[in-house]
Amino acid sequence: STQAKTLFPYTTLFRSIFAKPGSGKSVLMNVTNLALCLAPGIPRLPRIGIVDIGPSSSGLISLLKESLPLDKKHLAQYYRIRMTEEYCVNPFDTQLGCRYPIGEERSFMANAVRTLVTIDGMSKPIEGMSGLVDMAIEESFKKFADDKAPKRFSANERGVELIIKALGDYGIRTDERTTWWEVVDALFEVGAVHEAMLAQRYAVPTLIDIVSISREQQFEDLYGKKSTEDGEPLLQAFSRMLSEAVRKYPIIAGVTRFDIGDARIVAIDIESIVDRQNHGCQQNALAYLLAMHLSCRHFLLKKELLPSIPAKYRAYHEKRILEIKEDLKHIQIDEYHRGSGVESLQKNVDVYIREGGKNQIGVTLISQHVKDFPPTFNEIGRA
Repeated sequence: STQAKTLFPYTTLFRSIFAKPGSGKSVLMNVTNLALCLAPGIPRLPRIGIVDIGPSSSGLISLLKESLPLDKKHLAQYYRIRMTEEYCVNPFDTQLGCRYPIGEERSFMANAVRTLVTIDGMSKPIEGMSGLVDMAIEESFKKFADDKAPKRFSANERGVELIIKALGDYGIRTDERTTWWEVVDALFEVGAVHEAMLAQRYAVPTLIDIVSISREQQFEDLYGKKSTEDGEPLLQAFSRMLSEAVRKYPIIAGVTRFDIGDARIVAIDIESIVDRQNHGCQQNALAYLLAMHLSCRHFLLKKELLPSIPAKYRAYHEKRILEIKEDLKHIQIDEYHRGSGVESLQKNVDVYIREGGKNQIGVTLISQHVKDFPPTFNEIGRA
C-alpha cells in the first residue's frame, strides 16, 4: 500500500477536467482508472466509484470483469439505473447495526432532502427549510430506535423471502411484538450478515416517514408560525414538496431494493434519470447524489467512528474500516455541469474534497467549462 501511494500520488489529489465534447475526456479517465487497478503493491483492487452519463465506462468494466477470476468477477460492475421502484435506494440506510447515521452519513441525508425541497432555479432551499430538514431526520431516527417505537417485523413485506428463509434455517422465532431491529440483531449474531443487512432496510426511516413525522406537534410548536415568501405555511410547503418527490421519484421513495453488493469498482450510469435539457435542476442533483451514495458511501468510514457503533457490531466494522482505510479510492463524476449550481450537491462533493487527502480518496470532476466546478474544488486545487 505504501508503494502504491508513492507510485500514484494523484489518488489523494483533486482534478478538474474540462474540454468540449469529443475531446477524449472519457478515454483519459478509463486509462487512469485502469492504471489504478494495475498499480504495483496494492493488496486488493482499489475502490472506484464512477458517476457516468452514458456507457463511457462500460468498456473498462467489461475489460476488468474478463480479467478477474470467476469468483471475483462481481467486484467490477456497471449499472444503468432507471427511475423505477426496482432501483429504489433509501437515502436513510445506515451502516449495519447502527440505529443512527454516523460520520458523514447525516450530511448526505440532509443534502438529499434539501435537494428535494429546493425549488428548480434556486441554488438552495428557502429560509428556515434547512433547519426543518435536520430536525425531521433527527426525530425520525429517534422515533424508530429500540427505546421508542421501532418498526414491527412483518413477514408480509415485499422482498423479505431471504430474510424469512434465514429465520427458519437458524431457528429464530418471531411474534407480533418482534421488531425489525431485533431481527437484524438476531441474524447478525448467528452470522447471517447479508440477511441482517436486508432486514435493516425495513428498520430505518424512509422518505415517507420524514413527511409523516413533520406533521407532529413538536414541529408545529417550532415552525407553525413560519411561512414562505408566497405566504404558504413552511410546514405545509415542506410536506407538499416531499410528498411530490415521493410520487415523482420512486427511486428514493421507499425501502432499498437495489445495491451494489461487494463490488469495488462501480460505474453508475444515470443518463436515463437526468433531465438533459435542464442543467442544475433538482432531478439532476438528486441523480448525482444517489449515484455517489451507491458507489462511494463507505469511503469515509474511519476508526474514530467505532464508538458510535453498537458494541456487538464494532469488531465487524473495525475490520472493514481498516481495509477501507488502506485501499486506494477514486471518485469520478462525469458531466458535472448537469447537476452543478445546486448547493446540496456541491456540499456533498465538498465533503469528499475536504476529507479525501486524509483517506486516500482522489476526486475527479469532468465537465465542459471551468466555471462548472464548485469554488471549493478550485480553491483546494490551487493550494
